[in-house]
Amino acid sequence: MQMENNVNTQIFRALLNSKNKDDALPVRPHALSFYSEISQHVSASNTIEEDYKIRIQQRITALSSATLNILMVGAANVGKTSTLSALFGEHSWSETEKNQHLITRHELAQLTLWEARLPSDSADPKRMTAELGSLLAENDELGRPLIDLVLVVLDTTSNNLEDCYRDISDTLVPMLGRQTENRLMVLMNKADKVA
Repeated sequence: MQMENNVNTQIFRALLNSKNKDDALPVRPHALSFYSEISQHVSASNTIEEDYKIRIQQRITALSSATLNILMVGAANVGKTSTLSALFGEHSWSETEKNQHLITRHELAQLTLWEARLPSDSADPKRMTAELGSLLAENDELGRPLIDLVLVVLDTTSNNLEDCYRDISDTLVPMLGRQTENRLMVLMNKADKVA
């Protein structure tokens, strides 16, 4: 059964770091060595049942030809950069704080991260709303939404959670349109500082 197979997520980060000596992976690698290595580890495992190995291999094959697009939005100083560094390692994430009006794009192998401020926190809320709307309305060549996941990062110690809630419910959710399900996640950061 799938639930009996523990997944060691550290293997993915270790593989990413071993390929990532210069803080950035090539934008679109031609060799799928990252996925090949994962596939080899799965095949060599003695703890994974054969039927489950086949399903994992099928998913690896599908993932190796796909790009995942994640939009991370949040106010300034909520921990977007720290979250990105914790998830994906060190990279030049800090560009967004300087570019309040812009949506910043970072590419790591087959993962594209888009980073932006919430409209209520930007210098020009109307412009940020328009930029986010354009990005979230964009579709890929198969007609699917370009952005696979919108990750909203909130600071639990902040006094403006109500504004953030309004941004999510009044702006982001309508922009996601009909295909909202499983595409919006809210991350409550700095929860350890709340008494």
